[in-house]
Amino acid sequence: MVKTKSYTSTFDTDPGPGKEIFVRYKDFKNENELVSSFDHSYALVLFESGQGIQDIDAKTYPIAPKQFCVVLPEQKPLWKFQDVPQGQILLLKRALIETFPTTLQFSFSPHNPHPVLDLDAAMFQRIEAEFLAIKKELSPTTIFMELVNARCLTYRLNDHPLGRT
Repeated sequence: MVKTKSYTSTFDTDPGPGKEIFVRYKDFKNENELVSSFDHSYALVLFESGQGIQDIDAKTYPIAPKQFCVVLPEQKPLWKFQDVPQGQILLLKRALIETFPTTLQFSFSPHNPHPVLDLDAAMFQRIEAEFLAIKKELSPTTIFMELVNARCLTYRLNDHPLGRT
């Protein structure tokens, strides 16, 4: 595993010289907060609520509560909501993805046939718990990146459909 430096985790804060942000967490309570979150990172979006459609690479997917979505850096999703979306988003830098085992990197490739997954209640709770644990780990000034990296992998290793080959 590649060792990383500690960094400041506030979402919109410049981490300062010599520090890089590899993981960012953000709650979103409306469409504007969701859309403004995207940069040139891999995005893991967990929808708690909201209805509508999303276009990713010319393919249309419904948006529904308890849904998980992987958006790649080169993708620009188009969101059309019928009601207010709420959820959580993790933004992961390419340098972090490259530390994952090769078999797990597949879900972050353009060849992933399942960028959007509808989750049952139990799986949604497990993934939400991991998102919240990452949020908690990112809250201190000094962060143990190995723990954050491990949590980013957890949803893949626990019989999650994205982790299966």
